[in-house]
Amino acid sequence: MQLQDSLNYKKLKVWQKAHENALRAIELYRNSSCRKFENIFKQFINAITSIGANIAEGSGDFKGREFIRFF
Repeated sequence: MQLQDSLNYKKLKVWQKAHENALRAIELYRNSSCRKFENIFKQFINAITSIGANIAEGSGDFKGREFIRFF
């Protein structure tokens, strides 16, 4: 597999939205002065960033029907 093939996931709308939402969540956390819920914020960021990571991982391992089934 070529590097270009493994980067095709970045063209997917679902990955773009996941990436955009992850950046928003990180920005929200950084701009928040409330540390009362810091653990919840961190768990949320871990969860939301894993969406894009899972899409990227799946695009490298699977093709065609296998890729669709991964979702």
